[in-house]
Amino acid sequence: MATLKVVAEFLRVKELCYSQFFTESCKTQPTRKGRTMGFGLVVRFVAHDATAAQAFDALAEEALNGIRAEEPGTLVYVNHAVANDPRVRVFYELYTDREAFEEHERQPHVRRFLAERGQYLESFEVTFLDEVSGKGGSATQTVR
Repeated sequence: MATLKVVAEFLRVKELCYSQFFTESCKTQPTRKGRTMGFGLVVRFVAHDATAAQAFDALAEEALNGIRAEEPGTLVYVNHAVANDPRVRVFYELYTDREAFEEHERQPHVRRFLAERGQYLESFEVTFLDEVSGKGGSATQTVR
């Protein structure tokens, strides 16, 4: 049930914000107690079949090589397989802030990934995340 709520929120946010370029109203970076909060997202990809999922993984790995080498503001970028569903991949991405995410989106390795991924996919869903509290990433204390 919680997954359905996340998907519903994603669809709402996607309609407002997600495109190659964000509108000014979607660029606002939340702050709490005088510090910028981390910015993250979760993307759920569904490949056409298991073979397409493997090709998608190879494309994602190429992008990850550039992300590791060229993106200090990308704190976490992980491709997860989903147990018992070989077609599904879930990315978890965490950036120091929204500007780091926007810089990520401008990188040639990411632009290539975005341009090429569609041939392998049946669908994808994006959920944007604003940090509330946590351990690791950009969270150094509980944010209230």
